Amino acid sequence: MRLFYIAPSSMPSRTANSVHVARMCEAFVGLGHDVTLFIKRTLLEADGLLEKIERYYGVRLGNTRILSFFSRIDRADNFRIAILAIISILR
Repeated sequence: MRLFYIAPSSMPSRTANSVHVARMCEAFVGLGHDVTLFIKRTLLEADGLLEKIERYYGVRLGNTRILSFFSRIDRADNFRIAILAIISILR
């Protein structure tokens, strides 16, 4: 099954919510699902983001695709994540 996980999280970070998101993605992948994760990233560059998140949280995210944006401003992050997800899903 293909799952879209829209998370109001900044990753990687030490917040409990981001740890939960990483563990849930790992669980979904472990059950054989293809996961697309929509997040705000804390890193300027998106290159190697999946591997960095795997190392940071100690998880294995095999079939996970990450769609993210970077912003230094915390305003309207949830709205931006939602727009990113809607545009991606409609494509």
